[in-house]
Amino acid sequence: MTVNQCVLQKQLKNQGITVHVANHGGEALDKLRESQYWCKNGPDAVDLGVLLMDQEMPVMDGLQCTRRIREWEEGGLLRKHVPIIAVTASARSEQMAALLAAGMVSFSSEFYWKLATNYLLGRRCV
Repeated sequence: MTVNQCVLQKQLKNQGITVHVANHGGEALDKLRESQYWCKNGPDAVDLGVLLMDQEMPVMDGLQCTRRIREWEEGGLLRKHVPIIAVTASARSEQMAALLAAGMVSFSSEFYWKLATNYLLGRRCV
């Protein structure tokens, strides 16, 4: 687990949020297949609310993973839309455009921690 994953996990757990960590896009897809989002799973499957996705990961990056999730949605493999928040400190316009094009909701680097946490808690963000 990376330092950023540990920090974010601790912040979210301190807010009372259950956290499931995937170290790369392939693991994220595996967790999604085990969740209530997956069309063949029952109510006892893991209830994932939102995915926080880094753009740069080994094995499968966040863009590839997000595109695959959106393909699954279009193909009817998922019960409903999966909200995916880009968690990245990079805020270059071309990176933000790539994140949005892949299907993520992105935030600027200076506010991403606060906004991601507030989104998870159902709070409005300004």
